Amino acid sequence: MHHANLRRRGLPIGSGHVEAADKTHAGERMKISEMCWSMAGGQAIPSIRSLIKSGRFDKSWDYIVEELKKRDPANKNWNHWQEKKKAA
Repeated sequence: MHHANLRRRGLPIGSGHVEAADKTHAGERMKISEMCWSMAGGQAIPSIRSLIKSGRFDKSWDYIVEELKKRDPANKNWNHWQEKKKAA
């Protein structure tokens, strides 16, 4: 990183603000009344959020669905989600 250049431009060089924002954002969603999260479900929120914020969600969607199909081939919702994504 070019710290001096970033400082001149007023940009942050540490990760503290990102970690704090993520903690706050994730914490708000995870602590909604009557919510119960598995470890995998809890990890899904920041993972999907990072894909959206980095502009990689659309490119990743087909891969995500294929991986989930492998884990739970009996789930009939996969085709519904694919059609919903195509319509968006």
